[in-house]
Amino acid sequence: MRESLNKKLYAVKGEWLQLPAPAIPEEILFRWLAEQFSFPEKLWKKLNASGGIDWSKRRLSLRLFPAEPVTLEADWQPPEIVYEDEFMLIVDKEAGCKVHPTEPGETGTLVHRIAGHYALTGQQRAVRIIHRLDRDTSGLIVFAKGEFAQIRLDEWMRERKIERRYTAFVHGVVSQNRGTIEGAIGRDRHRDRYRVTERGGQLATTHFQTLARAQHASMLELRLDTGRTHQIRVHLSSIGNPLIGDVLYGGQTSDLAHQALHAHLLTVPHPWTGEAVVCEADLPSELQRLRKKWF
Repeated sequence: MRESLNKKLYAVKGEWLQLPAPAIPEEILFRWLAEQFSFPEKLWKKLNASGGIDWSKRRLSLRLFPAEPVTLEADWQPPEIVYEDEFMLIVDKEAGCKVHPTEPGETGTLVHRIAGHYALTGQQRAVRIIHRLDRDTSGLIVFAKGEFAQIRLDEWMRERKIERRYTAFVHGVVSQNRGTIEGAIGRDRHRDRYRVTERGGQLATTHFQTLARAQHASMLELRLDTGRTHQIRVHLSSIGNPLIGDVLYGGQTSDLAHQALHAHLLTVPHPWTGEAVVCEADLPSELQRLRKKWF
């Protein structure tokens, strides 16, 4: 029964999600919802207190998509949308675009573009980001729509159920076909960056597969078990194969002015159904030129 409910038997009507519910006493309705859809008890209580639950006969309606206050100034440059439904939005970010502001009053970042997209499409939504990419890393990022989706996607992230794969171009020939880099990451006390450290760092694991080799460079696919700040950049630098273009961690910019890193694959369990949503983003043009030149 769970499979059929998850796949088909729900609808979104404005602010409300509607689904059939079994003929059970009202006092155990939440237990059924939690078992079927891992519904958070805290959100259930919040909806119950605000009139966000309507149960009549065998149809259950939950107010999962209320209008939310808009706090960001809209940027009208449209984001590159790869996937969108009532629960989440996945976009392909270009290198050079900040994900969010880092200074007071700053605009023009990806979250401002998302705010503009919501405004243009009539969605009164807060911008709820689930994970981030460095300014000069391109690729896929997921946003939640509403509190329920954010709770579920944050949970998927903690449980490492959101899989992210990256394409990287690095200096030097990586001899291994496959490998794993493990090393705790912490602040560098001498420079404004991060480093592999034995004390005080956060555990980090990066898996890699070598896709191609050239005379002085390699093309890798990377998969993360953790999501530390600058994790890929630090780990690759630690094994002597810094990203091409990544000056901060030992790379050179003669072939590319920024780090050659692209988040090309994102697999996300859907917040409501749990089914895998698989999204891919082609290499941006500057990385395609790099691949054509050497590989």
